[in-house]
Amino acid sequence: NWERFQRDPKAVHFSYRDRYQAYAGELKKVGLEPIPLVGYDPAVLAATLTREKVTAALSLRSPPPEVLFLAAQRAGLAIPESLSLASFDVEARLPVRGFCVGGITHDRFEKGELAASLILEQVDAPGKPVLSCSYTGTYLEGDSIRLPPVK
Repeated sequence: NWERFQRDPKAVHFSYRDRYQAYAGELKKVGLEPIPLVGYDPAVLAATLTREKVTAALSLRSPPPEVLFLAAQRAGLAIPESLSLASFDVEARLPVRGFCVGGITHDRFEKGELAASLILEQVDAPGKPVLSCSYTGTYLEGDSIRLPPVK
């Protein structure tokens, strides 16, 4: 998806584009630039984590938190002490190597109901523009996110 997104942001599903642009926008508001972590090769990702001195990684589904965990190990980065790891998707509920990855969890049933209702709207009104919608999520700190010190 990342390569297609770079060539043409409209070439990827709007949810991928919208999530990335929202995340990048929030980083830029506080003077930070996003560093895309692309692929599934822990060695390549470990090199990027080291070269860019990454202190937090957010999975938008790819690379999966499990792969980022392996990359962090390879780079000698302890989670969460040296690298916070968070997920924007269901992986946040799954334990990785004995601990729970933090981030935003989503109710898959709720998402399925929403998707089905949007499909049925298209069946009832072919050609009608598909509206963007959102669904709720729950923040889960888990074991992989290091919170900033309280001032």
